[in-house]
Amino acid sequence: MSWGVGPESLLLHVSNLRPLKRIELLLATFARLPAPSAKLLILAGGDFGPFTAEVRRLGLEGRVIVREKHPRN
Repeated sequence: MSWGVGPESLLLHVSNLRPLKRIELLLATFARLPAPSAKLLILAGGDFGPFTAEVRRLGLEGRVIVREKHPRN
């Protein structure tokens, strides 16, 4: 499986995305890192949709990789 990461560092966050996890703070903090230095991989146990606008607002497209866990049918 390819995560879309090259020589840069990979930071990993795994959570169910509940408000307690403060995803908006995670994204704001990650945005402060120099652009080419790292990518953020979020393994989400829920819908990441509510945070996509924040990713765009912070200019993190291409630096944040999200893999959502989909419920089994």
